[in-house]
Amino acid sequence: GGSKKNDASCRAETRQKWLLGLEYVRTGAALEADPWAHLAITDRPTEYCRRYDFDVEKQIWVKTETLLKAEATPFAEGAMRECYRMKKMSQRVVSHFFRQDWERASNYVMKRYKNTEGLSRKKDRARYFDDVQMQMESKFLGQLFTNERKPPKKVDFLHCFVIELPHRPG
Repeated sequence: GGSKKNDASCRAETRQKWLLGLEYVRTGAALEADPWAHLAITDRPTEYCRRYDFDVEKQIWVKTETLLKAEATPFAEGAMRECYRMKKMSQRVVSHFFRQDWERASNYVMKRYKNTEGLSRKKDRARYFDDVQMQMESKFLGQLFTNERKPPKKVDFLHCFVIELPHRPG
């Protein structure tokens, strides 16, 4: 009796939430929700960049090329790194890329090491790759743990990648 009504009610409610979410994306309402819209990052100069993703299973770096726009000055900093807001053009959504649809580009935080004095360019560059490789290996191990052990809360790490800006000085 009552259980079927609850199940049907839950399914109807879930369906309604999905339909509202799809309508939100379809109408572009998600575009209006960009928390960084007031910062005018889309007005910044477009920069060519190389993106390096670490494939944990194959233990290789995968290089792609794309475009980004980033703040000129950091919005935050820690002891070792400074943080910049950036938008990166999607390589997956081809129509956004070819139309240069920056308003729909995803928001990212780009981090840069502060102290590079005394380091060779090679050692400075290696720090970024080492950090990203460690992060992606941690993400992979977290997924394995979650899939095998089914903990009450999923173990996950943020996906990250190295961005190289070859046309910037330094």
